[in-house]
Amino acid sequence: MTEKMNTVVLTKPCKTDELKVSQVDIPEVKNGYDLIQIKAFDVNESEVTSRKGELDPDFKFLRILGIEGASVITKTFEGSKFKVGQKVITMMGDMGP
Repeated sequence: MTEKMNTVVLTKPCKTDELKVSQVDIPEVKNGYDLIQIKAFDVNESEVTSRKGELDPDFKFLRILGIEGASVITKTFEGSKFKVGQKVITMMGDMGP
């Protein structure tokens, strides 16, 4: 049986009270990627814009929200610089000067 995780999946523009927690398969770790378990998160402006449907041309639905968060590494790819159990944060990149 495939393990599941709880997440908010954006399928179309919606109001905040229409957001629902869904279960999806936990992704397999692939080369160059580590798997994290989110412990805390925030909602940034990009996610608000996405929810409202005010999107960039490259945005596509279905989208799992969650750009910024405090997390723990749960699985790593071979050669990863991270270790299982290590605390990490995630954030949107390329936003600075």
